[in-house]
Amino acid sequence: MNAMFGSTVLETAIGLCFVYLTLSGLCTVINEWISGVLNTRGKLLEKGIRQLLDNQAHPAPPARGETGSSKPSTLIRLLPE
Repeated sequence: MNAMFGSTVLETAIGLCFVYLTLSGLCTVINEWISGVLNTRGKLLEKGIRQLLDNQAHPAPPARGETGSSKPSTLIRLLPE
């Protein structure tokens, strides 16, 4: 029997790459569909932005004897609840 590339190993490797590529594309499509239905991407993005902005360094640290402000930073206050 005449093989297409002349090597069984090469044909097997190409076939496995094709199968893995197909399955990874299918998993990505399913994952994106679930994220879209549940709206998790927007929620996780907002949660991450809030965490990043809430933990940012304040411009001026409180002076000695003063207590630090417990108010969130200006950028956090701008985000809708």
